[in-house]
Amino acid sequence: MKNRNLIVMMAVGLCLTLILFPTVSYLWFDFSVQSLYLATVLGMVCGVIYGLVNYLRIRKMEHISGSIHSLLREEERVVLDGIARCTSINKTMVGRLYLTTDKIVFLPKQEKLDVKLMIQCNLDQVKQIAIKKTFGLFTNGLKICGLNKDWTFTVDFPEDWKHLINQQINIVNA
Repeated sequence: MKNRNLIVMMAVGLCLTLILFPTVSYLWFDFSVQSLYLATVLGMVCGVIYGLVNYLRIRKMEHISGSIHSLLREEERVVLDGIARCTSINKTMVGRLYLTTDKIVFLPKQEKLDVKLMIQCNLDQVKQIAIKKTFGLFTNGLKICGLNKDWTFTVDFPEDWKHLINQQINIVNA
């Protein structure tokens, strides 16, 4: 995971360098070595800032992961977890989404565990899982339809989440 963050940080820095070089060169009206150095340094600084912000966001979420174990039964274990944003009719919450061997659990980011804000759905109650798309092109989340309620979660790698949830549902129903 840490290597992935480093690679993403470097890729963002490279992309910003490629964007900033023509911009800096255009503003200074010359394509000189000095403008290339400046664009490279600016791109690297922006990449490092992006990486630090992402790192701090993940660190803030780490305290939530310890509270999931108090909610699980003895034979239940976490299959997959990740940072997610849950959107309902009138509220958006940021927290961690967990796929366990028996259920899907969303714990919102907060200082103390509030059971009223927590979302739980047993896997045998899931009717449908759909991939949510932005502008009909970019996948960025999941829509989980339960027996009583539907939830929309914005997560990284929604196709993988859907595949693993379906796999776990098949195991539970077998």
